[in-house]
Amino acid sequence: MTLGPRCEYFAPWAGAGRVEHAREGFVVLQQGATDRRRRHIVLTSKGKTKCREALRLWQRAQDRFEQVFGVSEAAALRATLLRIAHHERLAALKD
Repeated sequence: MTLGPRCEYFAPWAGAGRVEHAREGFVVLQQGATDRRRRHIVLTSKGKTKCREALRLWQRAQDRFEQVFGVSEAAALRATLLRIAHHERLAALKD
């Protein structure tokens, strides 16, 4: 079993490079409907196409990993990585 990310999930993450992504036509910034100060990052059709392409490649990498290491090892690795990513001691660290 693999994780199943969706393109809509990645739209907010596009904000890190939104100028470049907007320039390339992958995202647009839309003004908030009720609060004009808010901006929403929205994937364009070009961005959705690129995201679907990336997800196909991501899935291919997941499938290859599972073929080499097995489904149970892949699941164990994901569980370990999630446990590390959400560990309370990491959240307490200061930059």
